[in-house]
Amino acid sequence: YGTVGGQSTLAVPSMHAKTLAQRDGLGVGWLPKHRVTSLLARGELVEKRTTDPREPNLLYVGWRSGDGLGEGRALQWWLEQLRQPRLAKRLVQGVDSFA
Repeated sequence: YGTVGGQSTLAVPSMHAKTLAQRDGLGVGWLPKHRVTSLLARGELVEKRTTDPREPNLLYVGWRSGDGLGEGRALQWWLEQLRQPRLAKRLVQGVDSFA
């Protein structure tokens, strides 16, 4: 627990934990709709419109270089996986784990 701008806050370790906390009435906040569709359908969460739409997040992928190891096979494998549109989309968007 803490405060930001005079409001109480609750820090959680993951998006899944955030979703559970909101489902259980411990707070409010933005959640990716595609990750909570089943909770909305069952009435476990309530969708509210915001005054200002949320800006899209930018995602960056980085790794160390210059450590003498070069670009090994594991890094090359990951880069090949990330170039696959379906996998990249699922990694960025996540899945509805409550379905």
